[in-house]
Amino acid sequence: MTELLDDMELALTDLIQSGFSTGGPAAAQRLGGLARLCEDRGLHTGSALLSRLERALTARSHRVEKEYQVRVAGDVDRALPVLRAPVEDGGEILTADRVERTGDHTLTVVIHQGKNRQVRRMCAAAGLTVERLRRVREGRVLLGSLKPGSWRPLTPEELGFLQD
Repeated sequence: MTELLDDMELALTDLIQSGFSTGGPAAAQRLGGLARLCEDRGLHTGSALLSRLERALTARSHRVEKEYQVRVAGDVDRALPVLRAPVEDGGEILTADRVERTGDHTLTVVIHQGKNRQVRRMCAAAGLTVERLRRVREGRVLLGSLKPGSWRPLTPEELGFLQD
């Protein structure tokens, strides 16, 4: 039982520390295995929670929007139409849900795909150099003034968003 709880804690800690951005299918598979272990040992609540989290990580309809503030160098006027259309890079199609110009050299970019370095790759394909990239929202959770590498507990309302 202790070993199972340790495995659950490690898997969930990895996901939380990565901001759920590097987990993907491998993390979902690990959670699925832990869910089956919980079920086998009669821990139905743990099994249900882990199974639900596994589905949320892998189901396309549950992919979470990520909003970024981006400061760029380059011709923003020329880049905007490129960023608003699907961009092919390295054999992958990258899309943004929304791209808005918020200043002379600043953009707000909203994505849900979460591909590796997606916003930077899209900007490069549009002829822009990213000078600063900051995630400001994940789903309905506003990150506010969190410093890189820091964390805060989720509010009850934010926990509710994750359970939907």
